[in-house]
Amino acid sequence: MSALNRTIISFNKTSSFNRRTLGIGSPRAIHNNRFGCVSLRFQVLIITVSVVSFFVAVGGYMYVLPSLSRAFFNGQVPLLSEHNSNGSVRECDVFDGSWVQVKDHTLYNATECPFVERGFDCLGNGRGDRDYLGWRWKPRSCDIPRFDVRGVLEMLRSKRVVFVGDSMSRTQWESLICMLMAGVEDKRGVYEVNQNQITKRIRFLGVRFSAFNFTIEFFRSVFLVQQGRVPRHAPKRVQSTLLLDKLDDISDQWLNSDILIFNTGHWWVPSKLFDMDYLGWRWKPRSCDIPRFDVRGVLEMLRSKRVVFVGDSMSRTQWESLICMLMAGVEDKRGVYEVNQNQITKRIRFLGVRFSAFNFTIEFFRSVFLVQQGRVPRHAPKRVQSTLLLDKLDDISDQWLNSDILIFNTGHWWVPSKLFDMGCYFQVGSSLKLGMTIPSAFRIALETWSSWVDREINKNRTRIFFRTFEPSHWSDLTRRICNVTQYPTFGTNGRDQSLFSDTILDVVKNVTIPINALHVTSMSAFRSDAHVGSWSDNPSIQDCSHWCLPGVPDMWNEIILSQLFAESEIPSQQIESFSKFSYLLID
Repeated sequence: MSALNRTIISFNKTSSFNRRTLGIGSPRAIHNNRFGCVSLRFQVLIITVSVVSFFVAVGGYMYVLPSLSRAFFNGQVPLLSEHNSNGSVRECDVFDGSWVQVKDHTLYNATECPFVERGFDCLGNGRGDRDYLGWRWKPRSCDIPRFDVRGVLEMLRSKRVVFVGDSMSRTQWESLICMLMAGVEDKRGVYEVNQNQITKRIRFLGVRFSAFNFTIEFFRSVFLVQQGRVPRHAPKRVQSTLLLDKLDDISDQWLNSDILIFNTGHWWVPSKLFDMDYLGWRWKPRSCDIPRFDVRGVLEMLRSKRVVFVGDSMSRTQWESLICMLMAGVEDKRGVYEVNQNQITKRIRFLGVRFSAFNFTIEFFRSVFLVQQGRVPRHAPKRVQSTLLLDKLDDISDQWLNSDILIFNTGHWWVPSKLFDMGCYFQVGSSLKLGMTIPSAFRIALETWSSWVDREINKNRTRIFFRTFEPSHWSDLTRRICNVTQYPTFGTNGRDQSLFSDTILDVVKNVTIPINALHVTSMSAFRSDAHVGSWSDNPSIQDCSHWCLPGVPDMWNEIILSQLFAESEIPSQQIESFSKFSYLLID
């Protein structure tokens, strides 16, 4: 039998999804109709047409694979055949049944299987109960035979099994590998063919069972059809397309398989397709307007300047935001580069991007506390592993001088989990302050910073901004559950208040050099819709602290740039009002 005529294909049913419908009733949210919003009826129509188009594309694939029509069981669900006592054959719909409780019948230990992603190892990650493992599917009219690992290994000898789909397909792929590994004596003979780690984004993973000469492969194709570029003259809201009449460009690699298992569906939702709702909001001061961002004007304003951000990861996000905002106005993108050819990483202490055509740099210095971190004093208690020297500014502070625009933030590391839980305590001079509270230490550190500003900053050159503490939107106190909303929240739920922000505002107003306080606490408190959530490079770790880009930090930068443009024309009290009022839904 030819390779094309021996392929068995299965198409997994996708699980249903729930989508919350959220309205906007907040007096803070001024809702105008937006062309980018898509009605539910239209979304259903689009998805229906998409699915139909997909099967048209698969039709071409069926032409290449003549056995495909048989593999789909003539359009019916898979049936299990059993022989009755009289010799006749009885067919059973295996999906018509129920879950029945049985003794724990786990087929493998996920912690011991090297092909299970850590995020899926529930028991290994601390789940205390095993009750969910004590259920087995029971078809109404028959029984599914118990898993015979040796029999399956022999059945798959010299075969090629291929899974195609999204992360649910990859989970099933991992499951099958671990089920089969339980029957392999020499586990060293089971390996990923390219020595790749199991990751969420890699397009191909293949595991070989060398003793039985077969492979189990996974191809990541979340839509099954090709993703295309933006057509010329497309509306601005179009960022990419799905080519519904073209199967994925890796589909030729699915051929010549013995068992081919498809799934799709989890990415066919508005949030993965149409929705960019969090991008459709702009901050609107109550008594003035923030001018629209003029990228060419800003590039010229910054010509031959040095812009410096100092702070934690939130400061780095704002730094990244400004760079991307400005790059949109640069014709030759090759002239924008990191000065040391460094990658953008979380731990590096300095990053600087140069805009060569305009002869300016935008720099970031990582200084999460702004003050120095010290060693353990002699005779300190054993629990002290390090100290914060509250009366000494960070030892890299001299590198912040001679800048034209200097933007500070701190606060997110001033929490017990980053301090006391890590054995870090406060120190002033040679005195260890074991009983000092975090708010008291925070104020002393800021007063050290303000003294440095008064002493070191050239007020005739450097314009200083200090951004207040922006809130997070975690759904629980453990900071593990992050429910990103579709729209800004109705109210702030107390998140517009921050002791850190109050301290910053109080210290800043007493500095002799003029400093602009970017009071973003209240304006950011409404934006529970704009956090990274599970859409980071590590979706298993949720994030309701950091912000998506583009997003909220762009607005902070617009406010800074508006102030720089307008400070000679707009009274200072009006400039300060930029950070006080409401969000406006925009086109």
